[in-house]
Amino acid sequence: RSSAHQDRRRRRRRGRPVQAGKMRRRQERSRLLLLLLGALAVVGAFRAPPAAPLALGAARGAPGARDAVVVAAKTPLTNAATGKRIEVPEGSPLGRACSSLGLKVPYNCKKGECATCSVSVGGKLMRACVGKVPPAPKLKSVAEKGLPVKLAR
Repeated sequence: RSSAHQDRRRRRRRGRPVQAGKMRRRQERSRLLLLLLGALAVVGAFRAPPAAPLALGAARGAPGARDAVVVAAKTPLTNAATGKRIEVPEGSPLGRACSSLGLKVPYNCKKGECATCSVSVGGKLMRACVGKVPPAPKLKSVAEKGLPVKLAR
């Protein structure tokens, strides 16, 4: 008999299952993972140095001083039924914005597949479970009133 066959029989006798193919794939995956982690560590070592701190005596907002605060644009939303108006950062979860407006949105799958949670935002149908708050409207009149939000039932 071949040596591979005898090796398999020896492993069985020791009580270990024979899964040479699975073991080899697992070892290859772990080697690839280690290689990837090593590459990421090398890339991280060559990153640009952090920005220099503010010069002494330079106040925030003064010419030459860097502003570290980034302000997210806010989108005005209005509950079409009650008239309640709030401002929400664009890109935030739509479901959370709807609950802040007082809308009770029904959910079923929470993946955006069933369309149970469909909401009309400014006349456009969106899924509240996976949707994001759209950017603020450019028209001044609409921006003042806010985008109307209502259940699409």
